[in-house]
Amino acid sequence: MAKDAWTAALIDSVISLFSGFVVFAVLGYMAWVSETPVAELAASGPRLAFVVFPQALSLMPLPGLFSALFFVMLLTLGIDSAFSLVEPAIASILDIRSRASAARIAAWVCLAAFAVGLLYTTRAGLYFLDIVDHFVTSYNLILIGIGEAVLGGWVYGAEALRRHINQVSDWPVGRWWNVSIRWVVPIALTSLLVSQLVTDWRTPYEDYPAWALAIGWATVLVPLGIGISMARGDRPTSPEPKIPEI
Repeated sequence: MAKDAWTAALIDSVISLFSGFVVFAVLGYMAWVSETPVAELAASGPRLAFVVFPQALSLMPLPGLFSALFFVMLLTLGIDSAFSLVEPAIASILDIRSRASAARIAAWVCLAAFAVGLLYTTRAGLYFLDIVDHFVTSYNLILIGIGEAVLGGWVYGAEALRRHINQVSDWPVGRWWNVSIRWVVPIALTSLLVSQLVTDWRTPYEDYPAWALAIGWATVLVPLGIGISMARGDRPTSPEPKIPEI
């Protein structure tokens, strides 16, 4: 478990750094060819993937081939990301209704996601995608990280969780992990959350109208409210509960 986590984190970090070099190299090449300042070409999120990169690919040799490879990659990434979005929803519903059919729940969850996704096929779909992407990555992911750190480090017990990890992992985790999960991670993520809140409070994101930003805040507050309402008070009586051996 620990070995897989370290491997995935390191590979993801290396690929992210390499992707950053690729993005700046592409933007620099576009700026040089089009004689346009890099500041005017700089973008992020959907605009980077669907506007800037296609323009850059059109300037390369064999643009059709590289464009096809690029968008096939985006398609496979989207399908892979959909797994991580659908499976937690299915697991949560199965926790409440354990006798329900997993296949039927998966069908309903996918159908609901398809219905919501139709919003992004409209003429304003790219703008809605930009808004939702901003709020989900800036708030939802950070809130999930804070919740996991608090539940794992304080509610469940950092030491008990560390012992369980060491029982099922090839690489042991030291006591530094207790300090990290209880203090370092929550404080760091909370700082990022507060910083983003202050930024969005002072300057509305991309100067979108209030009703459009309300959609973004709904993607944050509605899941948060559902999660709080479904939370159960299963705090263990012992600060370090015993974990059955696997």
